[in-house]
Amino acid sequence: MDRERRQRKDKKDDRPAGRGGRKINVLSELKKISDANGGRLLARDVVNAARSPKHPLHSRFDWNDATAAENWRIEQAWRLIRIHWKEVEQAGLVQRVPVFTSTHPVTGTKGYEDSEEVSGEEIRQLAVRDLEAWGTRYRGLLALHGYIIADDLVSLVGLAARPAKQRRRKAAAA
Repeated sequence: MDRERRQRKDKKDDRPAGRGGRKINVLSELKKISDANGGRLLARDVVNAARSPKHPLHSRFDWNDATAAENWRIEQAWRLIRIHWKEVEQAGLVQRVPVFTSTHPVTGTKGYEDSEEVSGEEIRQLAVRDLEAWGTRYRGLLALHGYIIADDLVSLVGLAARPAKQRRRKAAAA
């Protein structure tokens, strides 16, 4: 690969390290850490490796304890929001649903809303988006290992895209 093409490719993955203008390839550094830990990558190992000011990933972390602590508290608050679920019964079937739902991908507003206040159409759009992302992720991972998944994932997305009444009618006709 010629130098110019290699530099263009590297620009996608490289970010300024903030130390003398040199660039680092984050993916390459993560793979080094993974290799050093038997092929497994844990967040704690990344932080421990980056702790040294000389490590290429050091500048990617907030080492100021005051701001890092505040950011961690915010992350903990997000976790508190996401862990609360309730049970809902419909047609004799009990399902667990989140108390709060993030509608950001649909509405563009950050934060979570009470799941009961989110419209059915917004939930449907979120479901389609998530199923498409899930399909993309696993189709690629399975392809990496020689599997070919074509219509199964696509049919899941199609199922989520139809309102429940339409699904029931189609199932009854079959």
